[in-house]
Amino acid sequence: MPVVLRVDGFVFGFFAGDHEPPHVHVWYAGNTAILEIETGRARTTALRRPELAKAQALLRAHRDELLAEWLAWKQKRKEGE
Repeated sequence: MPVVLRVDGFVFGFFAGDHEPPHVHVWYAGNTAILEIETGRARTTALRRPELAKAQALLRAHRDELLAEWLAWKQKRKEGE
């Protein structure tokens, strides 16, 4: 699993075979969430509300970087098929 961002104890990454829409898996203090990159919407979460809000704020602050990493990884996987 490529980790694309580590900040304030939050780890953002995705899995090689991840599906659309672009999203990241977020780990914090042993809990996880899946956030859509473009909207910040939580698809699933085990984070507490304050942790989820912080994860969504970090996603907004790094949205362009996360989306670029997602698209580059998907392109790389497509070329390897």
